[in-house]
Amino acid sequence: MRLYLPDSGPIDVSEGLTVFELAQKLFPKKVPVTVGAFINKSREVSDVRTSLSNGDHVQMIFLPSKESLEVIRHSAAHVMAQAVQELWPDVKVTIGPVIENGFYYDFDSPRPFHPEDLEKIESKMKEIIKRKLEVKKEVWPKEKAISVFKKIGEHYKVEIIEELNEPEVSVYQQGEWFDLCKGPHVGNLSQIGAVKVLHQSGAYWRGDETKSQLQRIYGTAFHTEKELKKHLRDLEEAAKRDHRKLGKEMGLFYFSDLATGHPFFTGAGATVYNELKQFLREMYFKYDYEEVITPQVFSSELFTRSGHKQHFVDNMYPVETRQSHIEKNLQGKSPSGNSVTEESSGTPAPYGNLDEEASSTEESRGAQAPYGGFLKPMNCPGHCVLYSFQKRSYRDLPWKVADFGRLHRREKRGVLHGITRVNSMCQDDAHVFCTPEQLEPEIENLLKMFQEIYRQLGLNEYKVALSTRPEDSMGEEAVWNKAEAVLSTVLEKSHIPFEVHPGEGAFYGPKLDLMFVDAMNRSWQLGTLQCDFNMPKAFNLKYVDSDNQEKTPILLHRAILGSLERFMGVYLEHTGGHLPLWLSPVQVLLINISKDQENYVKEYANQMKSLGIRVEMDIRGEKLGYKIREARLRRIPCMAVAGEREMKSQSFSVRLRDGMSVQLKKDVFVKEILEIVKNKKREISF
Repeated sequence: MRLYLPDSGPIDVSEGLTVFELAQKLFPKKVPVTVGAFINKSREVSDVRTSLSNGDHVQMIFLPSKESLEVIRHSAAHVMAQAVQELWPDVKVTIGPVIENGFYYDFDSPRPFHPEDLEKIESKMKEIIKRKLEVKKEVWPKEKAISVFKKIGEHYKVEIIEELNEPEVSVYQQGEWFDLCKGPHVGNLSQIGAVKVLHQSGAYWRGDETKSQLQRIYGTAFHTEKELKKHLRDLEEAAKRDHRKLGKEMGLFYFSDLATGHPFFTGAGATVYNELKQFLREMYFKYDYEEVITPQVFSSELFTRSGHKQHFVDNMYPVETRQSHIEKNLQGKSPSGNSVTEESSGTPAPYGNLDEEASSTEESRGAQAPYGGFLKPMNCPGHCVLYSFQKRSYRDLPWKVADFGRLHRREKRGVLHGITRVNSMCQDDAHVFCTPEQLEPEIENLLKMFQEIYRQLGLNEYKVALSTRPEDSMGEEAVWNKAEAVLSTVLEKSHIPFEVHPGEGAFYGPKLDLMFVDAMNRSWQLGTLQCDFNMPKAFNLKYVDSDNQEKTPILLHRAILGSLERFMGVYLEHTGGHLPLWLSPVQVLLINISKDQENYVKEYANQMKSLGIRVEMDIRGEKLGYKIREARLRRIPCMAVAGEREMKSQSFSVRLRDGMSVQLKKDVFVKEILEIVKNKKREISF
């Protein structure tokens, strides 16, 4: 058969050759460091035991490449599971995937794991790796796999196999220990470098709170101890920058079990939130957007038409309208499904029960129920309705509409994380309705807008990914191909590097994702641009073209920061809480050294407030050092100190949070502050 390798011509090899055998044939010196391959430009790593086919394009993966980390971490997860079961044979294993910068494994253990247990697990992992066990792969018929795992009491594996609906499954074995897995894995455990068990947490089987509670142990693996130590130092820094910690120190937001996944923003947090909105509103004015307001609750019919009910219902909050309640009563049932009595058939509340238990039932979730509706999870269907209210000409397009309405999405409790993963959010969401002729220039214009906003915020390093048609999609393949081609063409013409993520598009259209790389070298998906030929058809949207014929517009979905909640969390961690002056809840803190300067500070605070500067005073009878340390903990960018000398010279000793100090006349200080805020400068310099 014929194979193709990067930077070389076609190669003829024996039929049925595996990736490992190809390495033996072409790269004999690299056989000990061969761990997998990318086949036919797929982003998914193929196992070294994968058989190749005629015409395959093969890119080998060797240690110590970045791509090989996924393989050694996947194998290290198996080593962790083996270590746990060698230490405590009664523990049952569930799943152990690779995650960013590491892996985890979920265990069903009759006893809780303690910190000293994690040390034992790590020690046992290192011992197992030193055995240099060969990792073997076998393919078993489904019936055999079920029988074997039942026999050893691994009922979680049995459940997985039964749900796979596959005639065969793959099993990997190292020594006497084996596990159900699709791979990829190393050929020998000696290929795993340095490992570390990090921490533990609780989890639920399949992320479902109604199922077994498990114990999740996190770990990581690197090629060398040096790389591992650097990663551990990065983790320490990341812990200092954790937005949940910073949010508490800066007094920005809080959480309560009374509203799980719904943050409470303080006055300080709301200031940051609203400043971000105002910044975006200024950009909307510049780029010709209309800001609109759409309803919070819609009939389920809307989301059936848009396709969200069919593809997204598990993440939507159902509600029951007054009318649906009455209709159910007329059918002899209350909203809870009980028979209606005279006592219970009075006027109901406008909205039904939104609690977790009630909305998890098949009827109340709305998947099959003909009644009620949903809290709005996204703005696009409402904007389509708004478009339909008036007749439109090609001269009216592009129509750019933005919306800061609240959105509600049901997330499993296990994936909620501070303000970066919540149940209630506000997106900098907008939609562009345009003609086919306007599509390319509008995408170019959107990319220009993205770049301007990111540059202003100092988000200078980001990657772009083009995500193509997923399996669970709506619309015709030809339409998808056209949309994908337009997006890739615009990126190429704009000289923007990008990578393709096959099958990761939205269900209604392909998309561009902008992945911001933060100060800790972590990637965060912020901006997105989605090209949609399907939803306008679903809503029968039209415009009259220059030939006087009705045609269907194209819809571009776009968000630049994503949700404001998530962006705040990401930006806090990126900046370590040191927000630009224009975004800071408190821009200036005035501090007196003694009671003699109290009136001087008060008078100046009033003057600054009248000019729109967010200023606070600290005139407590505390020592100066204490006041400054407290202000730095709150990440206040400017501290203006007044003592006897400053009061006499009508000035302040200005101290920045980075430790820099300068003496400024008070009028000059105000002027400089106003200039920095007006131009949204990221750095403070006097």
